[in-house]
Amino acid sequence: MEFNKVYNFLEDTILNYTISFYVFDHLEMKTYLLPIFLFFSLNILGQNIHAKPIIEFLRSPKVLYRGIYNNLKINVSKTDSIQLYDTENSLIPKSITGYYRINCTSNKLGRKTLIVKSFLNGLNIKSDSIIFKVENIDRPRLKIGNYSGKNLKMTVDELKNAKLEVFVYNLHQDYKIKVSGYKIKIADEKIRHVYRDSISTEIYSKLKDLQAGKELLIFDVQYHSPYFRCGKRTSPVYIEIMNER
Repeated sequence: MEFNKVYNFLEDTILNYTISFYVFDHLEMKTYLLPIFLFFSLNILGQNIHAKPIIEFLRSPKVLYRGIYNNLKINVSKTDSIQLYDTENSLIPKSITGYYRINCTSNKLGRKTLIVKSFLNGLNIKSDSIIFKVENIDRPRLKIGNYSGKNLKMTVDELKNAKLEVFVYNLHQDYKIKVSGYKIKIADEKIRHVYRDSISTEIYSKLKDLQAGKELLIFDVQYHSPYFRCGKRTSPVYIEIMNER
């Protein structure tokens, strides 16, 4: 550490304990106050060193995925700021929303190490390594009400009240995926595009006249997430209409 940075750090630390720094201008006081000064400074520094990085929105185990943008928000308590690096010592910038975007698409090792450098008063007081597993993302799946799969059997009332949701089976993070639209083909009728995450009134008016055994197809589902982008489409879902119980 450079002498000036250390001096400024110790000066700011001692001020937090309301000890006026001007007393060090008096030569006769240095001998008595310097040990106290160092004790408080090192004590605070030691407390900060034990603070561990906290990764928000991350469930256990720590996993990053190929093929999507992994957005992480990392905080370390009792520090002024942090910097995030990969193992090649490349600085990973923070977005204006406070997230670090980690791209693992080209990673073939099956793991990735990130280094968190913590700063206090301009000093790099410690560095922590975080090891992640790297996995391929599964194909997103469509859930309709309480049902998921490629071939479903549902009643018209179940479809009327169903909400369409997209989920990825192996994601360990909550990416808040929202459905914004889909295409539907009812029996022999033309394909219709619906711009919502549920069955529209127009679609329901067509469904309620269907007899049991008739099929409909939901496909080309549009979805988005504020935390990642994935180009994989959900598989088409065939639904056979059942009689009301």
